[in-house]
Order: sequence, then C-alpha cells, then structure tokens
Amino acid sequence: MVDKKTDFILIVGGGIAGLTTSRELNSTGITALVIEKSPFIGGHAVNITCKATDRCIKCNDCLVEGILRDISVNEGLCIRTRTTLTDVEKIGNRFCASFSSDPQLIDPGKCTNCGLCYEKCPGVERGAIIRAPSPNIHPSYAIDPFKCDHCRDKKNRICQAVCPEHAIELDGEKESWSKEVDGIVLATGYEPFDPEEIARYKYSGFSNMITGMDLEKTLRSEGSIVRTSDGVQPEKMAFVQCVGSRDSRLGHEFCSRVCCGYALRMGLRLVYDNPEIDITVFYMDIQNFGKDFDRYFQEARDHMRFLRGLPGDFYQGDNDSISVNYYNEDSGRTISEDFDMVVLSVGLMPGSSNNFFAETLGLNVNEDGFLEIKEKMRDKGIVVAGTTEGPMDVSESISHAKRAAFDMSKFLGMVSK
Repeated sequence: MVDKKTDFILIVGGGIAGLTTSRELNSTGITALVIEKSPFIGGHAVNITCKATDRCIKCNDCLVEGILRDISVNEGLCIRTRTTLTDVEKIGNRFCASFSSDPQLIDPGKCTNCGLCYEKCPGVERGAIIRAPSPNIHPSYAIDPFKCDHCRDKKNRICQAVCPEHAIELDGEKESWSKEVDGIVLATGYEPFDPEEIARYKYSGFSNMITGMDLEKTLRSEGSIVRTSDGVQPEKMAFVQCVGSRDSRLGHEFCSRVCCGYALRMGLRLVYDNPEIDITVFYMDIQNFGKDFDRYFQEARDHMRFLRGLPGDFYQGDNDSISVNYYNEDSGRTISEDFDMVVLSVGLMPGSSNNFFAETLGLNVNEDGFLEIKEKMRDKGIVVAGTTEGPMDVSESISHAKRAAFDMSKFLGMVSK
C-alpha cells in the first residue's frame, strides 16, 4: 500500500547531514521522513570523541551532540532506523519510494532506557546487544540479530522477559512498504577507507595497528587508550596520514580533508592526557582546513615529531610492537623504528549506494565516485546533503545540509526563488 501525503520529503541517511536537513525543514513546517540503515542515528560523526585539552580545540564533537539533543526533544521529526531504500519511481511530479525495514526489536515508543536488557543479556560480550554511542540517542540500546541467541536459533529470550515495559519483540518480521514524497534529500555520507586494501600495512596482522576511527571510538567509550595486545598504555605511537587518500594507484587522488585535522587534534589530546607519550606523524603534506588550524598545527609541532614521507613497510617487532620502515631525510637512508601502536588516518570514500542513486534517479557520479547534483536535478526535487557529495568535516557537513534544506524549501515554494 502506498501512503500518500502532500509536502512530504524523504531524507535518505540519518547521519548529521540528514538530521540537520530534517531539523531545518521541520522548522519551516515541512515534514520529512528520515530513513537510516543502521540501528542508531548519528552516522560516523557520532563516534567523534571530545579532544579538548585545557581548552576547546574545535573538534566538532559538541556540534554533533547539539544536533542529537535537538533531535531527541523534537517530537515532530519522523525517523525510521534499520530501513533501506530499495527503489524510486517518478510518478508525475512526485516520487514513489519503496523501502525494506528490518524489525526494530526494541520499540522506541515503549523503551525507557532502563538497561535491564543489556544487564541480563548472556551475549553482551560478543555484541548481541549494544549501547548507543551517545546519551542523546533513543533507544539507548539495540539488538544485533546476527549475534542474538534467540534471533539466530530461538535459544534465549531473557531480554524480552525482563523488560518491564514490554518494549522488546524478538520475533518481528521484515517489512516492505512504499510512500509517495515530493522531494528527496540524499544524505548517505561516506565510508571509511578499508586499510586491508593496501597490502603493505598488513592491517589485520597487527593487534596494535588501528585506524583513526577506532581510536575515536575507544577514547569516546573508554576515556583512554591501551594496546589491544596487553592492555598497557602505549608510550610511543605513530600516526600514518593519507591512508587511502591521494593515492593514484587506488584511483583516489582526492584529499579527504579531515585526516590532518583529526590526527593533530587527537595527538594533542593524547599528549595532554599523558605528557610522556612520544608521537610521530608520517605525512605527505599537512592540509590546512578549518578555522584556527595553523595555531593547532604549531602547537602539535611543539609536542610531536613530524616526518615528511609515508612509511614503506611494517613488520612485527618485539613485545607486540610494530617496526616501521621509512626513509630518513637527515641520514639519507631507510631506517626501521619500533612503535607500541600505529594509527592509520584513513580517508573518506564514496558511499556504496552512490551508483544505485545514479541509476535510479539519473544522477551523475564524479571521477572520485561522489554524487554530482546539477541545478536541473534540484529543480526536480533532488538534492544532496553532506559527504555524499564529497569529503567534508562535520561543520562543513552541517552548513551543506542547511543549504540542502534551503534548496528543498525553494523547490517546494516555501522561499522565494
């Protein structure tokens, strides 16, 4: 059955760009449906950790939490998680969008975030039930059907039994449905580069090699960083920049824009937490994006060692350290140096759904794989928000999403053209 309603906008993607667009449209009286394929809203940005030292260093975490707080108290927003867009058809001046929704398992209308399900779940250690990365996300918990005993083989439904609000239903079924909308905002974001694609990193072979996003998540959830191999705080770390970006061999010649900023701010946070830590940054060029970047860069240079040039090879060292081979300009030769941990600053890659949108909506994909939205498509009610169009940091994504909301409002005649 197709649900018809006038002046209704579909926003594909519940990350910060999609949520910002929804909030902006809602403030002008336009109703939007946000669909998000994961169980939690917020996208990648929700995993950003605060990097403040003795002062704020504008890492964007506060911006993310501010938007999530706004969303949490806005009852007029319509958000559906665990939902994907399967098809779009243009019918007259509107779009008929088809969706597939996995069961929610935890009803957001009934859940009070008491945490009993998390406390009693026998599979919590393997991730059968997970906590939201932000206190401003509701529900605060989500069940992974691939790791839940009951969802896999009907063995155990203790979480459903202990829930005082009867908010858990483990036997829900997938649903297919459709809705007519007046416009579509594509805010599906980016995908972090997978370092497994570059053999020399041997990413899966080192327990103490992580990505910058792994480091963000760990600091956000744990408040400190320790080595995976032994739980000991690292004394010597290396950041390797431009992993997956600016690499012609991969066909990724674009700069991901955010990697320099998050690595330097992360390094400053680690030095602030542990002044004795020794941090080396391997880089090609430091890209200056964002307000006050030069000031933070100079501070980083005062506390970290910067070596121009990316490492050649990585080997297992003593005590689970990682031996890094690199060319030393001062000595004019290649040397090997051991680090307790290595952090790979992975880039922002185009979303896997971009080609689907290009085919179903007649859009263009640029040479880097990101979507191009031309003026004629905006005039037909299709706009893009955030990193679906290209690499951006959080503040840029928010500004871009506000522009997307303005363009959609203009299309609907809510503002003068």
